[in-house]
Amino acid sequence: LMFCTRGGVVKKTKLSAYGNVRTGGIIAIDLREDQLVSVILVSPGEDVLLATAAGMSIRFHETQARAMGRDTGGVRGIKLAKDDRVV
Repeated sequence: LMFCTRGGVVKKTKLSAYGNVRTGGIIAIDLREDQLVSVILVSPGEDVLLATAAGMSIRFHETQARAMGRDTGGVRGIKLAKDDRVV
């Protein structure tokens, strides 16, 4: 799974990490003050495209984002200009 936040943070986690659901739920990503924009299922060999409201974008191979644990926050996927956001 590839998570993307409004602030440009991305996180890749193996789908198998979400197999054991607890009664209190599962923490999938640490958002802090951010908002989740999208979660997609990424296959090996695919590219990921992030685009902003101001028209900027970045494309990268899915292997450039290493797999992380469930409760981590992720890494910067795109550097945003002031008052811009990922759409």
